Amino acid sequence: MTANERQVPQANWVRELNTAGRYLGPEKVVPMNVAQLLEDAKAQTGLSDFGSDSFREGLEVLIDALNREAQLSLIGRLVAGEEIRRVLQSRLRVIAFEKRHPEVQSEKIAAPVFIIGMGRTGSTILHEYLSKDPAHRAPLLWEMRLPCPIDSRLSPEEDVAARIAWSEAETRIQYEIDESLVSKHEQRWDLPEECSQLMAYEFRSGHFFSRNNVPSYAQWNARADVRPALEMHKRILKILQFQSGKQRRWVLKYGGHMPHIPALLEVYPDARIIHTHRDPAAVVQSFVSLMASTRLMRSDLFDAAQASEMLNAGMSRIVNKVIAERESGVIPAAQIADIHFKPLMADALGEIRRAYEQLGLPFTEQGSAEIERYVKERPRTKHGKHEYAYADVVDLERERQRYADYVRHYGIEEER
Repeated sequence: MTANERQVPQANWVRELNTAGRYLGPEKVVPMNVAQLLEDAKAQTGLSDFGSDSFREGLEVLIDALNREAQLSLIGRLVAGEEIRRVLQSRLRVIAFEKRHPEVQSEKIAAPVFIIGMGRTGSTILHEYLSKDPAHRAPLLWEMRLPCPIDSRLSPEEDVAARIAWSEAETRIQYEIDESLVSKHEQRWDLPEECSQLMAYEFRSGHFFSRNNVPSYAQWNARADVRPALEMHKRILKILQFQSGKQRRWVLKYGGHMPHIPALLEVYPDARIIHTHRDPAAVVQSFVSLMASTRLMRSDLFDAAQASEMLNAGMSRIVNKVIAERESGVIPAAQIADIHFKPLMADALGEIRRAYEQLGLPFTEQGSAEIERYVKERPRTKHGKHEYAYADVVDLERERQRYADYVRHYGIEEER
């Protein structure tokens, strides 16, 4: 038994299918090329207008990296290919929806709240908590994956049910492949999800390199102008808001916003930001374990040490960049608040109240009661404790030194 099999359990049928796939040639069984993917999306939807060509470069870089670098298994190519096809179909439907409903452009996305921070810092559960405030609205996983109707022959209710079923099927496949994933990061149709799903429509998103070993795409993405992805992000929020007929404050989450907060504030100038913090040594152990699951779902190979170094080299620069932007006033002090992991786990309501006050947001009795109820009903470990796979590859003392300035600046408590 390999270390990968021991530490990241996979279903037997997945191993057997991938074994057969190695001899068949996964790239021959499930080919991926840009021209065919675009034509397939058009044929499946009956639509042809993808809008601006701004997404094409990212798509081309991603497909090249998937074919050359990712070493995808047969299951990996099936999962990655389905995801890209779904994104392309949804992009076509977004453009078509905007043409049918030009009034959607008049929707206002007012004072949204963005949760940022390194992965595994409590941002996901905080996102869920804030979404329970009746004044707030968080985009749900199925809405992000399939924001527009998919079948004109169905009633609106039937179409929503079909979109939910499609999204749930995609999620359940992941958990079938690796059942340990649910304790690391739960995805469900009725839970909010991070903005990487919306940035994916421009193929400028950490969503793709967190799930695939595609270093050339990750490097391209780091250099690419993020504004087209942020503008698409806003367009989809307008569509979702228009369809609901209600205007509430959006609550959003994505650690990948940290490298480009100035651009985020250009697109959403009245945004409020909550920055979550946790001992980076604990964060890295947890994140490498999660990355192992998401990448081994698609490939039989995972270099945990390389992943850890890539994560820390980039993230240590990014958190210090945010410090500099806050100190210089590029990120206005009145628009950002901090929440630390251990205090959030100990007194979620108190920490949320304090952040609301700092950001000038009303914390109503109803909002407080709904959040408190959810805190009690949804313990953080409801699906079992996340056991860190590959924790041994992380040199904790080295990471403490690397993040020392960040820890000192925010007064982050160590987790020994």
